[in-house]
Amino acid sequence: CTGDQEAYTVGGCEPEMCTRPDEAGFDFTSASEKSLAVPTFEVQGVACAEGYTGNPTVQPCLSSGAAYYVSGCVETTTTTTTTTTTTTTTTPPTPESLVFNISGSFSFEAAADQDVVHDAVQDLLIETSGETLEHVFVFVTSVAARRLSVRRLATKVFTVEFIVRYAAIASADADYALMGQFTEAVLAPQLQGVLESKGVTVGVL
Repeated sequence: CTGDQEAYTVGGCEPEMCTRPDEAGFDFTSASEKSLAVPTFEVQGVACAEGYTGNPTVQPCLSSGAAYYVSGCVETTTTTTTTTTTTTTTTPPTPESLVFNISGSFSFEAAADQDVVHDAVQDLLIETSGETLEHVFVFVTSVAARRLSVRRLATKVFTVEFIVRYAAIASADADYALMGQFTEAVLAPQLQGVLESKGVTVGVL
């Protein structure tokens, strides 16, 4: 850092990057790959190729250099008899390997070091995610320490940003229920309890 109680500078970490898949049944001609970095992943415009039908979906890769996931297009099968021509479209089953991202952010005051807050947030998100967790990304920043007038303790204002990647689970209702556990209103009080259990004084959440 360049001054007392200022945040030090960190660097050297690059985001995991996905590549375009070579998957039969998908048309990438009009695809817009705005970001192939996992934390900010955004790909639009992938379509089903000729002879395939469905609603294509795109999900980020699980490791750097791997292809991102595409699904939702199935081959159209046509059965012809001497009297009738029938086109049958098969609805693909829900892929068990699909992953989804939940992201959010919130701020609070605490008398703690930045790495203590980072570890506490990560532990909380992992516990909340349970067995469905794939990956969790946590970014914690803070501003200069200040004194609480009552406790006279040096506190910092922390900003927490997180991305939780979890595997698809049983039903849409279960997915929505899981997403509801990652709101600021739910996580902030829980984080206060985690930090206080570690002996950290927490200010306004």
